[in-house]
Amino acid sequence: MKKDKFARKLTKLDDRAYIRRCMWPDLDVRIEKEFKTFQKESLAAFGDVYLTQLKQRKKYRNSNLLSSQFHNATYVKFGSRSLGIAKIPNENKEPLAICSERNAQLYYTQGSIGDVLVVLSPYTSEIYCSGLMIPDTI
Repeated sequence: MKKDKFARKLTKLDDRAYIRRCMWPDLDVRIEKEFKTFQKESLAAFGDVYLTQLKQRKKYRNSNLLSSQFHNATYVKFGSRSLGIAKIPNENKEPLAICSERNAQLYYTQGSIGDVLVVLSPYTSEIYCSGLMIPDTI
C-alpha cells in the first residue's frame, strides 16, 4: 500500500516537472525581451553584454530532443569593463596600467524537477584576483 502511495507521489512530481520544463520557452522569450531592452539602455559601465542559450549549441540544435527533454539554460554574459584605476605594482616593476574586470554572468538554469535556478557570477577583476600587494611604505 505504501508503495502505491509513493508511486502516485512520484508520478505527480514528474508531471509537475514536465509542465515546468514545457514552460521554459516562455521564460526564454521573456528573458530575450528584457535583454534587448537592457542592451539598448545599458551603460558603458557594464561593458559589452551578450545573451546565449543552451538550445543554440549545435549539439542540442541538431538533436531530436524537445526543450522539455533536457536541462535548459540561458546566460547573460558581461564583457570587459574598465575600472578606471591602476593596481599597485609589485616587485617586478610592472608599468602602471588601468585595470579591468570581465566575465560576469547572470544565468538561468533548470533542475531535473523543472525548478529554475538563477545564479549571479561576479566579474573577474585584474586587481582583486592578481594578489593585490600593499607597499611596505606609504
